[in-house]
Amino acid sequence: MEVMQRQLRFFLQEGLHESAELMAQLLLAAESTLPDVDAMQHAENMILLADAYRGTKQYRRALAEYRAALQLASHAGKSGIGRSGFGGVLGAAEQTPEGTGRIDENEVKYRMAQCHLSLNEMRAALQELETVPSRARTLAMNLCLARLYQYHGYDRAAIACHRECLRQCPYMLECHVALARLRTPTREIQDLLPMPPPPVFGSRDLSTDPLDPALWLQQFVEGHVAAAAHEHRKARAHWGALQERFPGAQHLMLEQAKAEAASDAVSDACVTYQKVRLMDPGILTQMDRYAFLLRSQGEIADLNKLTHELLSTDYRCPESWVASAIFWEAREDLPKALTYADKAIKANDRHGLAYYIRGNLCLSMGRAEAAVAAFRRSLQLDPTLQGFEGLVKASLSVAKPKEALVVAKEAAKAMPGSARAVCLPGVAYMHLDQGQRAHAQFERALAVDPKCLEAILGLAELYQMQDRLGDAQQLLQRHLETHKKDSVHSRLAGVLMAQRKHSEALSHFQIALAMNPRSKEAQAGLARLEKLMKGLDPDAEEDELEEEDEGQEGDDVDDGGEDEGAGAFM
Repeated sequence: MEVMQRQLRFFLQEGLHESAELMAQLLLAAESTLPDVDAMQHAENMILLADAYRGTKQYRRALAEYRAALQLASHAGKSGIGRSGFGGVLGAAEQTPEGTGRIDENEVKYRMAQCHLSLNEMRAALQELETVPSRARTLAMNLCLARLYQYHGYDRAAIACHRECLRQCPYMLECHVALARLRTPTREIQDLLPMPPPPVFGSRDLSTDPLDPALWLQQFVEGHVAAAAHEHRKARAHWGALQERFPGAQHLMLEQAKAEAASDAVSDACVTYQKVRLMDPGILTQMDRYAFLLRSQGEIADLNKLTHELLSTDYRCPESWVASAIFWEAREDLPKALTYADKAIKANDRHGLAYYIRGNLCLSMGRAEAAVAAFRRSLQLDPTLQGFEGLVKASLSVAKPKEALVVAKEAAKAMPGSARAVCLPGVAYMHLDQGQRAHAQFERALAVDPKCLEAILGLAELYQMQDRLGDAQQLLQRHLETHKKDSVHSRLAGVLMAQRKHSEALSHFQIALAMNPRSKEAQAGLARLEKLMKGLDPDAEEDELEEEDEGQEGDDVDDGGEDEGAGAFM
């Protein structure tokens, strides 16, 4: 039997799980025929079989074996259960084939939690790990527990577990990132950083190793803290400095691209993403963000190519499905795009961008209530300016301006350095008929950034609502040079049309459509202008207009018939 046990552990160490499964089944069957079999040894062999099941992804069978083994060990007596070492029963490569004959109950529970995670049973995994005493938790257990707490929205507990991980190992970079994103105060994170190395004797340098983490880890943390606080220009400076020390590091380049996009440097962000893909064509991380930027730039051919490459790399990951949803939205196939967005959420129900794209699609399809729910979930997972803007727009679509104002104020408070965020309360104030407050908010946004397009368009719309068409025209014409975009030309054309300057309005609508043939605002405005120029009522229904045209044609025919009859009679 000892030979079979050694061979079983060897199979597990080598990752030969199918061979281990067969050997373990034979070993357990043989034990039932032996008269004097130690219960603890039998429990160890059951755990080895459970490990083999886990290796072959038979997670339900593995859980059943783990539970049965722990129950048997418990009945065998406390003396056989240890918590300091697991011996060779888990098949770890560092263990000796002979093992120690002791069972680590806490390690078995961790393996059971891993099975629950593989089955997407997050609550069961959390409950399993919570039964492990805090003093007995290893680094891996604490990290897994922190992620589970974060998944369920237990931020305080997640912060405590991440801190414990850093106390065990201060070089856990993902824990530093998680604490920054959970808005932990910078000072508290810095207290967990490793101490700088002592100076070398006879030298002024702090360390002979230029890559010692103590020399750059603080800047790494400050970069993520700045990004979490939406101070994207500051974050860009940190990522740029770190890339001088670590040129070509993908994590730093991706964070740099994200910060560039958030600070409206979209072209720079696209270039950075292109560099990352040239270095690693198989990368998936943040590539859905890259797809979103390509869509905003109108690069549909590049978007199509990127989507195809992502699906070829891994069609099961959420980034591939989100990119597909963005592509089909660009092709104006909204139902198909929504299907792909839902696939992304099914692949990973904590992917913030997938919910944002779903919210946009629902809003475009007239499903405003569903859009509100999607945007709220997006902000919970990944608070971005676009998410706040989407939720404000969706709330206004369902006639809830007060709720929109609450969200807009939250965005302005979270991102005081962003003119677009400061502009959002102004939009809500306009829908609440509070023109003075809206005007003041737009002016605040322009004080932050005099070129903020959203504030300019919002102020122009406010002037239109107040019948200050001349002021609106001057404002938009003043910014035509700095903002050569279809939205500015469309809005200016609308103002000119309201002043009955039809020829000038026609010119600007045509410019807008030349810039963006799919501009719905320009298309709708041009259609309205054509009706006005024909002397028709632009607000009348299509059926009424058709009846009016038919009536006019009928009058012409009747008049002609009377003339012909009179001539023939005479």
